[in-house]
Amino acid sequence: GNPQALADDVSSILISESQARKYFGNKHAVDQILTANVLRSDRQEDAKTAFRVAGVFRDLPANTHMPFNMFARLDAARFAGIDEEFGSAWMNAAYVRLREGVDPGNIEARMSEFYQNVAPPRGDESETFDYRTSRTLSFINVANVHLHSDKTLQLKPVGSFSTVLSFTVVALLILVIATINFVNLATARALRRAKEVSMRKVLGATRRQLVPQFLGEAVRTTLLALIVAGVIAALVLPYFNQYLGKEMALGLLDNPLQGISVVLMVIAIGILGGAYPAFFLSSFRPARVMGASAGSNKGSLGVRKALVVIQFAISIALIVATIIIQAQTHLLRGID
Repeated sequence: GNPQALADDVSSILISESQARKYFGNKHAVDQILTANVLRSDRQEDAKTAFRVAGVFRDLPANTHMPFNMFARLDAARFAGIDEEFGSAWMNAAYVRLREGVDPGNIEARMSEFYQNVAPPRGDESETFDYRTSRTLSFINVANVHLHSDKTLQLKPVGSFSTVLSFTVVALLILVIATINFVNLATARALRRAKEVSMRKVLGATRRQLVPQFLGEAVRTTLLALIVAGVIAALVLPYFNQYLGKEMALGLLDNPLQGISVVLMVIAIGILGGAYPAFFLSSFRPARVMGASAGSNKGSLGVRKALVVIQFAISIALIVATIIIQAQTHLLRGID
C-alpha cells in the first residue's frame, strides 16, 4: 500500500498483517473499507466512521514499546460530537521531540503551568480541589520506558530494572561456579601431566614457552564450550519461550557488538580459568617430579579445597533462593 496516505487523506487507515487476516481473510486488504463504531459524547448512539485501508504493515515485534495494530488520524471535522474530554484516554501517550541541548526539566515546569492555564474545568471540581493543579507533567526518554518507568496507563506492561539486575547477578554466580569447576578440572589434569612438563623442561623448554601453551589450551576449551552452549541454547530456546510465553532470541549475529562481547568474555574466562594451572604446571622442578609420583605433589590441594568450598556455598545459596521464590509463587497462585 501507500505508507504516506495518512498525510493526504484523513479517511485512510494502515493496519497490521494480523488485522488484515482477521477482517479480510485471504482477500487483498488494500482499498477495503473498515467501519469503526465510536462512542458519542451524548452516550445515545454510536457514530459509524468509515476508513479506507491504504496499506498493510508487518506485525510489530513483541518487544516494541508501541504495540499498535492500526494507524489513523483523528480529524476534528469527522469526529464532531465525539467525547473529547481534555485529558481523557485520547491522550494516554503523548510524544515530543526536543531540540538538542534543551533541558527537559525546564520544559516540564512550563508544561505544568501551561496545563493549569489551558485545561478547561470539568465542572465537578469543588472549591478545595482542582484537577488542573493536582496534576504535573513529566518526561521520560522513550529508551528508558521499558525498564525505568513508574508511570501509570502504559501502552503495555513494562519491565523492571531490579529484576534484570537480579537475574544478571544469578547468571554471574553460575558463571563463577562454572569457572571454578574448570579451574579444578584443569588443575587435576595438570597433576597428570607433571612428568610430561618436566621432560619438556629437561629438553630445554622454558617457562615463557609453557605458560602460553597451557593458556592457549584453556582458551580453546572455553571457545569449544561456547559453540556447544550456543547450539544447545538455540535448540532449547523455542521450548523455553513457549513455557514462559515470551519471544526471546539469542541475537548474537544480529548485534555484532554483543557477539564480540560474548567471545571476549569467554576468552577472558579461559585465561582466568587456565592461569593458575598454567603457572602451576610451569613451576614444576624436573628433579623432584622425576623422583616422585604426581600424586605426592600437594601444592594445589589448598587452592582446590578453597575453590570447592566457594562453589558449594554459592550453589547452596542459589538453591535456597530458588526454593523460597518457588514457595512464594505457589502461595500467590493458590491464595484465596
